[in-house]
Amino acid sequence: MSAETFPDRSRRVRVLGGQIAVDVALFATFAAAVSVLLPARIAELDPHGKVGYLAAILSISFVVSAVALPIVGALSDRTRTRFGRRLPWAAAGALVGGLAIGLVGGAPSVILIGILWVIAQSALHGVQVAVDAYLVDVFPEDRRGRAAGIAGIAVVVGAGVGAVFSGSLAGSPSVVSWTLAALVAVSVIAFASLVHDRATPVLRRPRRPPGARARAVVAAVSAHPDFVKLLLWRVAFSIAYGAVFGYLLYLITDLVGVPTGDAGRLIGLATVLGGAAALVGVLLGGWLSDRLRRRRLFLLIGSAALLLGDLLLLASPSVPSVLATAAVFGVGLGLSISCGRALGSQVLPNQVEGAATGLGVITVATSIGQAVAPAVGALAIGWGGYPALLVTSLVFATAAVVPVVLIRSVR
Repeated sequence: MSAETFPDRSRRVRVLGGQIAVDVALFATFAAAVSVLLPARIAELDPHGKVGYLAAILSISFVVSAVALPIVGALSDRTRTRFGRRLPWAAAGALVGGLAIGLVGGAPSVILIGILWVIAQSALHGVQVAVDAYLVDVFPEDRRGRAAGIAGIAVVVGAGVGAVFSGSLAGSPSVVSWTLAALVAVSVIAFASLVHDRATPVLRRPRRPPGARARAVVAAVSAHPDFVKLLLWRVAFSIAYGAVFGYLLYLITDLVGVPTGDAGRLIGLATVLGGAAALVGVLLGGWLSDRLRRRRLFLLIGSAALLLGDLLLLASPSVPSVLATAAVFGVGLGLSISCGRALGSQVLPNQVEGAATGLGVITVATSIGQAVAPAVGALAIGWGGYPALLVTSLVFATAAVVPVVLIRSVR
């Protein structure tokens, strides 16, 4: 696709501004829920079974998201309305996800918390898939690294804001959850006002038998080996990252020995520090990968950053090590956000009519890693304690290097 077929600069700027608003809201919600809101509420309701319950809820929610996301992506690609292809799905996801996350704060049982979080995460990831598709719809390939890097700033800022906000109000879960719900709703309204999507014409497509669409997606993915390798990298990287950050609260209290009352504030500080480091990774990685046309190199550096963070905390479980690990993990996350998004957009099976479908499959790979991470982490903790958890993260960070090295269609 030539650069001339893409919208003008003013529309790209508006779309990017809307993406920033949505990413701040979504990742503030994800960070607040996973880092503080869910662990704290589960520990409050069942302190003895907290590890098992948290692992089960996070794993089930990511599995459900993995099933729902390619469906939402495919429907977004095929939707034809007066509001465009993507906005109706972003609005529906914000409505359902915002309501569900709002109810989490006051849920009276662990089971109800789990049900609400499954609904919230699936719906909000649907918003993310719809909005992320604009990276392919609007930006030419040689500008996607910078665009993803700028949008990635919002991811980092949102995660930091969510963790600090939820940590400071850990004793008021209803306030946290409804504030996050309102933030999501406002961000999607802002996105819609900035994008001004045009009506999309109705396309007449032949009817397909049940399951034909799913089989077509599987066939398209399998016919593009570099896309499959990117998916494998996403899974391994997500497990390596999620195995540590999914249990960060318990690592701080049980391994490092920080009192529970101070742990929330330390998570906030670690998130801010990691966020600052992630900003460096996002900006430099996105810009340099466009300039050098070497996106794979920066993904390898990102995996090496996770390795270093695991080794630091494994060698010296202390507050300074927690902060240092947060910083190097932040660099790795930043590189994965900007360069991973940009590289993923280049190896999609169909960039013209199947952008949301392909990006949905990439998000599924991330969700699979995030779903496996809590279960793997719980098994590691049960077998060898928190040092075994860090070793497990280290192994998966190493495994993430292999598929990146094998990608051949892009430098």
